[in-house]
Amino acid sequence: MRFDSAMDQQRHTQKQIDNCNRHSFPEISTHLAIEVHGAQVYSHKVFEEFQEEAKCSIGTCKSRGFTECGSLEVTTVRDANRDRNYEVTYCPDTLKATCSCRMLERKGIISRHVIWIYSSNGVKIIPEQCIVKRWCKDARLSKMFDCNGEATRTLI
Repeated sequence: MRFDSAMDQQRHTQKQIDNCNRHSFPEISTHLAIEVHGAQVYSHKVFEEFQEEAKCSIGTCKSRGFTECGSLEVTTVRDANRDRNYEVTYCPDTLKATCSCRMLERKGIISRHVIWIYSSNGVKIIPEQCIVKRWCKDARLSKMFDCNGEATRTLI
């Protein structure tokens, strides 16, 4: 009985969070178009972390050097908050960017260094390959399949 009560409470809390994610829009704090896209894609909790990175990208990141290696652009980005340089590799054709801080691999959101590179290159949306599905607003909307590979129902 206690287990059922705890599960009911957990479901209720999750439904409240889902409702908030679907029917409200977080406040935008920068002029970056990529921040608006992040608010549309990410859940509110993850968007707060992304927004903090976007704010820091404006005030703390500066270019320290730039080289081209074929179709790749390698930029050294100076982060004044951390007093370090980071290497950001960017491919304008595919919009793929990787940073030596490895934040996308560690946390699942792009770093301030990558946001700075995207905004300085006029990228207005977060590329699909940089969006981790579990942090999205619609993460729980996925189909379940039986052992034959046929869709049985949708999780909500």
